Amino acid sequence: MSKIAVYEVPNTDIRYIIKQGNEFVDAEKAWELLKKESWWKDAHIIRFLTAILNSRCYSVLRITEVNTEEREVKDQYEFIGMLRVITDYATFAYIDDVVIDPAYQGLGIGSVLNNFVLEDKNLAVVRRWLLIAGEKVRTFYSKFGFKEVNKDIFFELYNGEAYKHDNDKMEK
Repeated sequence: MSKIAVYEVPNTDIRYIIKQGNEFVDAEKAWELLKKESWWKDAHIIRFLTAILNSRCYSVLRITEVNTEEREVKDQYEFIGMLRVITDYATFAYIDDVVIDPAYQGLGIGSVLNNFVLEDKNLAVVRRWLLIAGEKVRTFYSKFGFKEVNKDIFFELYNGEAYKHDNDKMEK
């Protein structure tokens, strides 16, 4: 059994762990955080749940201690963020849906999460990592070695209407 690393935010009482596995994603809380982002705002939660089930997910869980009836102290975990990787585990990995609860942003948690993912031994042989980064996070990702690529070699087939009728299609 491997030991779980506990991370601490300096000068605070915030302690957290990072767990890999779809079962650690609090889908309701993740959806609340992500549906505010432009790429999910018109989608249905079932599309998001499908994405989780078909990805390698990493969850950030804040540790809070509670006293039990037996006067023992036990850890409880609060979901505060996630990152999703779409991969073939050999040649390609795409980072998507990186989100940290706004109450915990700016504390270095996103940096720890990115390092954790990039150091995952199950993804160590991946040749190419990609992500789409908006203007405000490009500097953040460059700290991890990501570089803007030559746009002349990348092609995209984008269906901007894909989410347009999600509520009609997904609820039936």
